[in-house]
Amino acid sequence: MANFYFAYAAMEEELERHKDHPVVSKIYFPELHRKASLEADLAYYYGPNWRDQVTMTPGGQAYVDRIREVGNTQPELLVSHSYTRYIGDLSGGQILKGIAQRAMNLNDGEGTAFYEFPEITDEKPLRLSIGSRWMPLR
Repeated sequence: MANFYFAYAAMEEELERHKDHPVVSKIYFPELHRKASLEADLAYYYGPNWRDQVTMTPGGQAYVDRIREVGNTQPELLVSHSYTRYIGDLSGGQILKGIAQRAMNLNDGEGTAFYEFPEITDEKPLRLSIGSRWMPLR
């Protein structure tokens, strides 16, 4: 979860920085951003001082470094990172949320903010819209 936090924070900062880029603007969906939800989950699991406790693994650092490199040199390549992350979150996230709740005996809303998209009332049309906007970019 900590690695996800750092990766999403980097990706969302780069997407925000390049939201007016001709390619990135087509895949800029702030309602999908996960940084704040990961912060809520980390606070649930680690407590209010979670920032002092979580660190990135070397693999997580390599991923964040790559996102920053792409943002600095070829922002259009952020498309693949955001597509892979966000479509996976929308598609498999609800299944994974249920698995996490059962495995860790969590009540609804406890430690699973990452899997919740409060700004999205119906994910299927959004997923189709997102997919159609990403696919011509391949």
